[in-house]
Amino acid sequence: MVVVVIAGSPGAAVADHGGEAVTSYEVALLMTRVDVGGRAIPGKLVRFGPRIVIREHLELGCDLDVGSVAGDAPVRPIARTTGGGGSVGVQGRISAAKMMAGGHWNAGRLGAGVDLAVGLHAAELTDDLGRPVEDVWPVLVAEGRSHLDAWITPHLTVGLAASLDLETRRDVAVGVVLGLHPIAFAAR
Repeated sequence: MVVVVIAGSPGAAVADHGGEAVTSYEVALLMTRVDVGGRAIPGKLVRFGPRIVIREHLELGCDLDVGSVAGDAPVRPIARTTGGGGSVGVQGRISAAKMMAGGHWNAGRLGAGVDLAVGLHAAELTDDLGRPVEDVWPVLVAEGRSHLDAWITPHLTVGLAASLDLETRRDVAVGVVLGLHPIAFAAR
């Protein structure tokens, strides 16, 4: 299962938007891992995610992820053998589409928040010989996320984020997020 992360846009809530919903856009570069047969396969993702701040501390959004993974995965032993099956090199593409809701809080130009994201993840994995790996899934995923962000210009935030898959609790991800905000930051 893949866990990916993107920070919410906590700064958009402090933009002067007159109480109306405001959209911001985020792009993330993420380091992640896919759990294949109990072994973590490292990967890299790019994520695009628009956000809508609907109240001062509440936002909704969606994420689209695309990336790749490469590493070693365990091989199941053949019938009537003893011991493990060893491992094989695995590589492939991963993608996900998720909806998210989150809360965020600000202190001047710094922000922090937590999000819950739910959606579908798919992976196309092959071994070193080009054969499909048995565990290729479209899977429902839920993840908890946390993030810290800072305004670096009136329309741009940069942040760090982390996430945890709520089902397995083994998969984690970290990333750097760039937020683009059409309405400028207004310090309060």
